[in-house]
Amino acid sequence: MKSFSRGVTVGYEILLRTIGQRLESQQVKSFTMEIRDKKVLVSGRIGFSGSKYVQSKERTSVKRRNAETIGTRISIDREVRRSHVSLRTFRDSYAAADINRLDQEGKARRRDEDRIPNSKSISQVLRAIGAYVSRKEGRLHSVAGRDGIIEIVYETVGGKQITDIFRWPT
Repeated sequence: MKSFSRGVTVGYEILLRTIGQRLESQQVKSFTMEIRDKKVLVSGRIGFSGSKYVQSKERTSVKRRNAETIGTRISIDREVRRSHVSLRTFRDSYAAADINRLDQEGKARRRDEDRIPNSKSISQVLRAIGAYVSRKEGRLHSVAGRDGIIEIVYETVGGKQITDIFRWPT
């Protein structure tokens, strides 16, 4: 278990699974996660197919105001592509209270006892990676996922920085 903020203790497996569930709900294509200043900063690209409202070279910034993403700033990139895919970039910041709230929401959704977790989902892959870092008693610095590869950077108890690469089964 790692102290995350103001005495709240959370294991990397819970932290990464919780953020992974959020990434799944947003249909993220690639992401970068950094742990700094008692927050987890997440950025990435979300892909939407079949958009009819795609415009080239338009960039806007909006502030979403809903219960699940309060305080999140979003930059939207719209690109014209042959397959009609619109990509949007995002940036999120999660404090310990956000992680706890999202974890509780995730637990409520997982209460279906007949449902078997998809071991290839990003949340389950990140949970396993979090458990890996916790078992090594490492301090996680960053996680990045793109094109079926997840790269993590963590620090060992002895202070050595390690980079490990994992397959993200898509």
